[in-house]
Amino acid sequence: MSKETQIEHLIKLIRKEKVSLFIGAGFSLEAQAPSVWDLQQAILNELPSEEMKKEHTEDTLDEISQFFVDEVCEGSKAELMDLLQTQFDFEPVCMDDHHALAQIPHFHNIFTTNYDTLLEDSYPKNEREVIRKDDDIVSVENKQVRIFKIHGDFTNQDFIVITKQDYEDLKKQNSNPLVWNEVKSEFTKKHIVFIGYSLSDENIINMIKYISELITKTTGRIPDS
Repeated sequence: MSKETQIEHLIKLIRKEKVSLFIGAGFSLEAQAPSVWDLQQAILNELPSEEMKKEHTEDTLDEISQFFVDEVCEGSKAELMDLLQTQFDFEPVCMDDHHALAQIPHFHNIFTTNYDTLLEDSYPKNEREVIRKDDDIVSVENKQVRIFKIHGDFTNQDFIVITKQDYEDLKKQNSNPLVWNEVKSEFTKKHIVFIGYSLSDENIINMIKYISELITKTTGRIPDS
């Protein structure tokens, strides 16, 4: 199947509302939101010695975040959260992609691992619902678009997923099982289009595998790719 044919097929599926989106940090780069590399460098620069910086220069974001919490902050995430929140205190330069997405009426569930607020900011408040935790599922209103922030954001730092331990806790589904039930359900019912992710992003690859395993255990079927 040619690339043009694939695109035409995808457009037909979108118009039939059979597609949901899974959006990563790359989608926000046009707005000049911090990239994963920017966050890694911000943490790296806070390490107290040149030896530490050299040792951890190749760490992934979850690895260097965990090291910073464990070895620099004595197990507290507060300083890491303050550091990251400073990185996200920015004025978006260009929101064209976000505004274009908001004009497409066929997407009703959007999942994102982004910590920024650009997605929800691009929709009128009366048309979208932001879901970060189970309580939001319980109180959700019937709006046009639901935005699931499965890694949380800075409105509630306790639910932010960034360190290796956070990812391990996520896999155990120790928090927000209702949100994850929605994710699993969507993966079984819709085609999922990933935007703004690198194929070398180990965490998102592991998350896809994890969701697939959960669906297989729950339904006995392997989800479509």
